[in-house]
Amino acid sequence: MKKILIVDDDRKIAIALAARMRSLGVTVVVAQDGMGAVMTARKEQPDAIVMDINMPAGGGLVAAERIMALSVTCGIPIIFITASKDSELLSRAAEISGMKVLEKPFEAAELIQVLEESLGDLQPT
Repeated sequence: MKKILIVDDDRKIAIALAARMRSLGVTVVVAQDGMGAVMTARKEQPDAIVMDINMPAGGGLVAAERIMALSVTCGIPIIFITASKDSELLSRAAEISGMKVLEKPFEAAELIQVLEESLGDLQPT
């Protein structure tokens, strides 16, 4: 079973994403800020991370850089989500993660597609 770390300071978004992932049979862990993301990623070693960019305690970009610097978490794919329209910020996020950055609001199917491109099929068997 795949494990996804969801990181978002907006509790409603985190809950909605977690529920959607759980409906696919995915194990979900949640953090609410950048510092929590790094600690949770290190402890849980998820298969992928879905992370907001603009958050307290370091934010998503700083957290991603720290996660990628740790030997136990450096290979975990990170998918950024954001409401920002700042093209420079979006470019930096894509550069750091090497993956598509999803702009809020986004369709759950789009997130699932990006996760499946990295992890394989998420649908329960």
